[in-house]
Amino acid sequence: MTALRGITRIVLFVRIAALARILTPRDFGVFGIAALVLAFLEIITETGINVFLLQKKEIEKYLESAWLISIIRGFIIGLLIYLSVEPVSVFFKSPDVRPLLYLAALIPVIRGFINPATVKFQKDLFFGREFTFRMSLVVVETLATIYFAFINASAISLILGMLVSAVFEVVVSFIFIKPRPKLVVDTTHVKEIVSSGKWVTGYGVFNYLFTQGDNVVVGRILGESPLGLYQNAYKISTLPLSEVNDIFYRTTFPIYAKMSDRPKDLKEIVKKHFLVVSFLLLVGGVVLYLFATQIVLIVLGPAWTSAIPLVKALS
Repeated sequence: MTALRGITRIVLFVRIAALARILTPRDFGVFGIAALVLAFLEIITETGINVFLLQKKEIEKYLESAWLISIIRGFIIGLLIYLSVEPVSVFFKSPDVRPLLYLAALIPVIRGFINPATVKFQKDLFFGREFTFRMSLVVVETLATIYFAFINASAISLILGMLVSAVFEVVVSFIFIKPRPKLVVDTTHVKEIVSSGKWVTGYGVFNYLFTQGDNVVVGRILGESPLGLYQNAYKISTLPLSEVNDIFYRTTFPIYAKMSDRPKDLKEIVKKHFLVVSFLLLVGGVVLYLFATQIVLIVLGPAWTSAIPLVKALS
């Protein structure tokens, strides 16, 4: 699993390195605004479907209801993005973000049709299959984004890459993952899923404020180019946090769920989890601080030297 995660990260670095030499910080900033809107609307409409399915021993009977909720949610998010185009462009003083938002409205609509059974990879601890599936999505999005960037060299290529990836994920989830859901309405299951998801929604809102609040402030006050610089510096400097935390979360969450009736054992595992993650983050942060200049020049290129002090501070 770690090897697959490493390959995925290499692909992402290749994408950033290639795009940073084609697109400008302003292009990244414009895309960043569109991504902020998409992420916010996805969070406030979060239903917690994956978490709900992870906690159920038999997910098959909930699959149809979960898929129906996902589809409805996708259309709601798409409509909200469409309606937010003008207010967002005015708030961030960015007329260039409008075409990106109109296209971005299609992404949640497409994603809504993804087969919810993909959660079985994580539930059944098939981490190899999980990361192979996720890595294929990253590769497809990377190739599509770079291709579109070479053609038009604009921020819209990043949205087009996300659209291609969304379509690919829907297709793959139905071809290679079983069972396949059907559009069946079961009001009892729908209410149960939605009711349990309110806590996930609450967590998501606070997590969004924690992880994206700074981006909103930078984009609103400083503008598109500084936002592009800041976001790429942030991605590099928080690499240990995102990578280590994501790996441990995906591997331990299903285990924690299965040990919910053994609180003493669970407590000991949480302690070990905390100590190991803290040590790895400390080491990663020190390395990033000491080699910030070399990392920025290798990953982003000489046109992004303004990001070096940001990487040091954020690390």
